[in-house]
Amino acid sequence: MVLGDMMEQKKKHCEWVDLARTIAIFCVVLCHASESSCRQFNVDILTQMAPASQALIFTCFTIGRTFGVPIFLMITGYFLLDRKFSSSDYVAFLNKRCLHLLICTWVCYLVYDAFFIIFRNYPLTPLQIAGDFLFVRQFVSGHAWYMPMILGMYLLLPLAANALQSIDVKVLTVPVLIYIFYSFGFPFLNMVSQNLFGKGLNLMFSLGFSGGMYGIYMFMGYAIKKGAFRRLKAPFLILFIVLSIAAGAYIQYLIFSHGQVYKLRYDFPTVLIGSPALAELLSRIDKVRFAHTFRYLAYHAFGVYLYHLLFIRITEGYIIDRNIPWSFRIGLLWLAATVLGYLAVWLLGKIPKAGKYILYEK
Repeated sequence: MVLGDMMEQKKKHCEWVDLARTIAIFCVVLCHASESSCRQFNVDILTQMAPASQALIFTCFTIGRTFGVPIFLMITGYFLLDRKFSSSDYVAFLNKRCLHLLICTWVCYLVYDAFFIIFRNYPLTPLQIAGDFLFVRQFVSGHAWYMPMILGMYLLLPLAANALQSIDVKVLTVPVLIYIFYSFGFPFLNMVSQNLFGKGLNLMFSLGFSGGMYGIYMFMGYAIKKGAFRRLKAPFLILFIVLSIAAGAYIQYLIFSHGQVYKLRYDFPTVLIGSPALAELLSRIDKVRFAHTFRYLAYHAFGVYLYHLLFIRITEGYIIDRNIPWSFRIGLLWLAATVLGYLAVWLLGKIPKAGKYILYEK
């Protein structure tokens, strides 16, 4: 991003975006804290719980899944899809965004690999570690998929942004609906087919160039920027949010009641309903109370994202196995990971250039 763009963005700083980023990182931590509280949705542990505790875990996980990563992606689309990239802008974007994110990702992977090798006796060979760095192997930490995903999206994002500048958003209605059906409707139909008929469906429609569901979330952010949902009244948006949480939690509870475990995915239709509704609702806030606090929390949010799961793994052994209510286990895990995450980011920020090359702070 050139200096002029950076100055313009600072002048137009959106307080609601800081609030949205803070909510998003809190929800990401809640998502991982809720699933870690029952050992990654272990069936034996879930079966021993009271129905109210099961419902609580599914609800917390649903809230975390719905308003975490999707909100981050929509904020990206809100800012980066609504601008024109010149060739020099594109080169600067690759250097300042992609290269810095790649370095932060490698440092993060190295930290997690070292942790699992030293403290968990996890056998990792040099070849496996190289596979992690080349993104050709399933990483030991479950949240690490986000960084290579966003790196892949960034490579062509400026091209998509330039294309959108020459097309009326209304013209995109039908193509976007088609992509939404295959990105969100098809996985739902596939799940129903597998559970009712024992046979899945084969998707022949290609979603590769669009980024699939992740590209749709970014486009939702762009649509919010363009006022596509302005006609929706706030009560309807709140209703969408509540129903998306209730439906997502219920479908997980229902499947579990039949002896199986389903963890809500980003391609589930209710996630696409609830997350844009919340983002749209937040975008209507002109003045945010405690704006400086939210600005600080938002600025360090990605660093917390990178390392919060490390603190969940460190603290879960002290919390999960204790004889305390499940709601407190989730709350304590969430609090520990959040506080320690921000503390670690604050300490790392004292190191010169650490914010830029380790925490991806811009």
